[in-house]
Amino acid sequence: MDFSETAIELAWEIARKVGVDAEFICSNVYDLPQVHEGEYDIVFTSIGVLCWLQDIDRWGTIIAHYLKPGGTFLLVESHPLMWIFDDEGEELRIRYGYWHREEPLTWEQDGSYAAEDAKLENRRHYEWQHSASDVLNSLIKAGLRIKEVKEYPYLPWKYIESAEKGPDGYWRIPGDMLPQMWSVEAIKI
Repeated sequence: MDFSETAIELAWEIARKVGVDAEFICSNVYDLPQVHEGEYDIVFTSIGVLCWLQDIDRWGTIIAHYLKPGGTFLLVESHPLMWIFDDEGEELRIRYGYWHREEPLTWEQDGSYAAEDAKLENRRHYEWQHSASDVLNSLIKAGLRIKEVKEYPYLPWKYIESAEKGPDGYWRIPGDMLPQMWSVEAIKI
């Protein structure tokens, strides 16, 4: 599921090329229950999704809605702690708050994570911060049991200027001082 028609078209193309029987739905996550029915053994939320969501509790409810009893939910995402740091400087400097606010962080810029050099028609960006407890509690409130939480000292992209790319292709803060990514596995009870 993605709200971008272009992303869905690309997903269909890749699935055809590799011969995978898959289903892709173009929808806003909050509208998904109105446009799609079904239950699944696995529901996955990938890197870079949570910052676009204003209502994290509603996200948790939607995940539970689509999981079969005994089904597994997996989140792999940048660590909430990383989003407090200034992404424009060489040093680790706190720039943003850790706690969720109803109002999003907003700014204007050309380019995006997908294409830094893109000239955007809509230059206004919106993001919301969600603490680790916000994310975990949204899943618990939705009836999921947290099975495992892991933290990792790397990201697949360079967020902090001082990060260095390792031989594994991941970007690390020198000394692996902080978690940059995390994963959560939960089960529908």
